[in-house]
Amino acid sequence: MLKIQNVGAFPGGDAFLLDDGNGACLLDTGFGFCGEALAVHVRRALAERPLDAILLTHSHYDHACGAPHVQALYPDAPVLAHEYAAQVFQKPGAKRVMREMDQSAAALFGVTAYTDRIDALHADRILRDGDTVTVGAHAFTVLHQPGHTRCSIAFWCESERLLIASETLGVPAGGDLVAPAYLIGYGCTLDAIDRALALPVERMLLPHNGVLEGAARCRRFLENARFWAVEAHERVHAAHRAGADEAACIELLYKLFYTPETAHGQPEKAFRLNASYMVPMLLRE
Repeated sequence: MLKIQNVGAFPGGDAFLLDDGNGACLLDTGFGFCGEALAVHVRRALAERPLDAILLTHSHYDHACGAPHVQALYPDAPVLAHEYAAQVFQKPGAKRVMREMDQSAAALFGVTAYTDRIDALHADRILRDGDTVTVGAHAFTVLHQPGHTRCSIAFWCESERLLIASETLGVPAGGDLVAPAYLIGYGCTLDAIDRALALPVERMLLPHNGVLEGAARCRRFLENARFWAVEAHERVHAAHRAGADEAACIELLYKLFYTPETAHGQPEKAFRLNASYMVPMLLRE
């Protein structure tokens, strides 16, 4: 069985080492400010073994900015990301925003001294829907899941019945509550959830939350994700029809989904920023 270990250095900056004894890769790389600590965690877990690849589920700062630090320690480990993420990494303006968000997260954790390698962030291999990534003895099919971002991707391992999800599918917020994470599309998010529901999933890795075990538990998460994606859409539209402006709709989402479980993986500032993108998108669709 594929061993999955969270080697992230700070809450919300999660990174997962996937290792089957024959090969290992890193899924996401957390914040940039703690990238050096992440690289040390990876080295400790692998000892003298190599890291074969770094897989990025999307281009957001809390998933991608640690990659250059890991590559500094493992220069032979290529970064694999969706083609749109590769384009984002080439834009100075995008990197400026990533740096600002990373600095804000560092300040939140009281970190003041660290090496900034965000300018070195890049993709070595472009991934598209249907491509195959091999890790040791395991093959993963790339699933493009736009909705959270245009570059969001998931990975499906048929032999393990393992779905490595993207945030497009939603984020656990306590109990059966799943916070939608759609920033760029509502309809495509539902399509991504439906596509996941059609797979015989028995194990899921959620990027900020770890592994769900068992077919019933995985299916329940996906069904709840779909329910709350639709429910949030309907509540925002109902509030808007009743006269609520965008600020009030953002507060609606905050009160509904910003729970202690959500706060564990996402600072309030980041949640409200995301909600400011969600609301106009939902009102358009």
